[in-house]
Amino acid sequence: MVKYYSSKKYGHERGLSAAFRQWKADSHCKYNHGYSLEFEFKFGANELDERNWVFDFGGMKRSVNKVQGMAPKDYFSWLLDHTTVISEDDPYLEHFKKMDEDGIIRLRILPAVGCERFAQHLLLV
Repeated sequence: MVKYYSSKKYGHERGLSAAFRQWKADSHCKYNHGYSLEFEFKFGANELDERNWVFDFGGMKRSVNKVQGMAPKDYFSWLLDHTTVISEDDPYLEHFKKMDEDGIIRLRILPAVGCERFAQHLLLV
């Protein structure tokens, strides 16, 4: 059983907003629609470090670990700040790519779109 917990939220201070399209949905989610996003990371430890911390949150800003060549916080901004996220099998993929090329949207393509798959993608990067 973990003895100590700590958490950090991202997105709540200035907001991350992205548009999503779940083309396979049998509902209004098949249309391009937006969300204001916030992520909360939870950390647990059985022992505290020499500063009595579970985790050094400043380390997320200066992390030596990279996600697609970026610091974790920068990656979340790149992926989700005023972007359009669609799945790689969307039948209108070429239309979205053209809008991206024309500067109409900032396109991000993932293997699948949906809360559960999206969260899985974030854990795997």
